[in-house]
Formats: sequence, structure tokens, C-alpha cells
Amino acid sequence: MKKVQDEDDFKKLNDFKSVSFTVDPDTDTPEKLKEFSKLIRADSSRWYFLTGDREKIYDLAYKGFMANAMVDSTAAGGFLHSDIMVLVDRDKHIRGIYEGTSLKDVKRLIDEIKVLVAEYNSSRKENIKPLR
Repeated sequence: MKKVQDEDDFKKLNDFKSVSFTVDPDTDTPEKLKEFSKLIRADSSRWYFLTGDREKIYDLAYKGFMANAMVDSTAAGGFLHSDIMVLVDRDKHIRGIYEGTSLKDVKRLIDEIKVLVAEYNSSRKENIKPLR
């Protein structure tokens, strides 16, 4: 996610945002998430770290993003969760799913964000009618 945030082409996009959800809301308080955000130098105006009700987070992960998030005492840290990143467009449609630990997939995500931005820019130009 940090690599995506630091992409120069995205720094000038006002409506480009990143969102990270905790899988451990009992431990990851808003204060701890804020500390983590500062530690990794996340741009807090564009990258949000969210917590909330555990069951709602897990439900959103599974039903909304097709990702795993659950308590698992046998997993490292006591939680089983996927490492995916999901590209969601302005209309709340999933445009792609990427492995966050794969450099190849992160590069593909960056490329596909650029394609999505170009698509939006193109449709915006098509909707502009000349003044008469």
C-alpha cells in the first residue's frame, strides 16, 4: 500500500484514496492505528486506517471484498486474514483484486489505477460540450 501511495501519478489525484481495515479491532485502537500511520509515513489525508465492530469488519471483508478475516488461534498473531488489495471505482464496483505481498501484483494494481483514471478522464472529456 505504501508503494501505491508513493506513486507520483497519484499524488495529484484529489479523489484517490486508500483504506486499510484492521482485523484486530480489540487491539488496534484508533490511537494505535494513528501511531502506525505516522510510523510508515502514510498520508493521512489520503490513506485511512479503519477499525470498528469485529463482526462487521469480517462480514465486509468476506461479503464485500471476497477476502478472509477471522480469529484463528493457530495462525500467527491469532488471526487469519488475506493479504489482498482491492481496487474499487467511484461507483463502488470492484475493478481488481491483487496480492499485497506480490511486487508483480502491486505493479499491476498501479497500472490498473492509471487505466481507471484515464478512463474517467476520457469520459469526462466526452461529456463536455462546446459553448455556442
